[in-house]
Amino acid sequence: MNQKFKVDEDLLIPTVDDKPQGSSLWNNVARTLKDIHSFSNFTIKNGRGVRFWADKWLDRGCLKDIFLVIFKDVKDKNISVEYMIDGNNWRWNFKKNINANEQLEWDLLRRDLGQVPELSNEEDEMNILNDFSTKNCYDSLVGELEHCDFQQFLWRNNIPHKVSFLLWAGFQNAISTGVMLNHRVVQVDSELCIFCDAERETGEHMLMHCSYSFDVWDYFIKAFKISWPLPRTLQELFEACFVNVLH
Repeated sequence: MNQKFKVDEDLLIPTVDDKPQGSSLWNNVARTLKDIHSFSNFTIKNGRGVRFWADKWLDRGCLKDIFLVIFKDVKDKNISVEYMIDGNNWRWNFKKNINANEQLEWDLLRRDLGQVPELSNEEDEMNILNDFSTKNCYDSLVGELEHCDFQQFLWRNNIPHKVSFLLWAGFQNAISTGVMLNHRVVQVDSELCIFCDAERETGEHMLMHCSYSFDVWDYFIKAFKISWPLPRTLQELFEACFVNVLH
C-alpha cells in the first residue's frame, strides 16, 4: 500500500503526489489533510512521523503558515522534525544563502521554538479531536441542523395526494412491505425485496436502498452534478432536503 500510493510509512499524515499521473484515489483522500490538521495535534517522540514545516506540532499552528518568508526557500518542505535536529541545534535546510530579512525570520523561528526537544525511541503521537470518535467527527462536520417537522411540509396543494400519502406511510413505517405484512401476520412467500431479491423488503429499502431504487436516485444525483450519500432513513432524507444539505 505504501509503495503503491507513494506514502512515507514513517509520516503520521501523508503527503500529496503532485505528479500529473498517479494515484487519484490517494490524492482524493489526501485533499482532506487541511481539515484533518484543524482537528489534530502532535506529540514529538522520535520525530520521524511529524513534518517540521507542514504539520501542526506547535500550538500556534503550522510553521509554513507562520514563517512564510523563509518557507519559500526551504529545500525539502516535507522534512521531518527528526532530520531538522542536529544535536542541540536546528539544522540548516535552505536552497540558497538567505538575505538579512530571511535570517531575521529564521532567528525568530528558533527563538519561538526554544530548546530543541530530546528525541526518544517511541513513535510520534497524533491526537484527533482530543477524544476522537465517529460521533464527534460527524457532529463537527454537520454542525447544528434545524429540526424539521415533516407534517407541515407534507400536505401541500402542489404535492399530489398519493405522493404525500406514500411519504406519510413511509415516515410511519406503515407501507405494506414484505417485512410489515409478515409483522401483521399476513402470509407472504418471502420477506425479500421483489425487485432485487437480495435484502429484506422494508420501506427504506424499497424507496431508497434497493439497487433498482438507487439507480433512479443515482440518475438525478448525477444530473444535478452533486456528490451526496443517501441517509439511512426516509425521514432523514426528507429533513436533509429541507435544510439544504445538498447546497
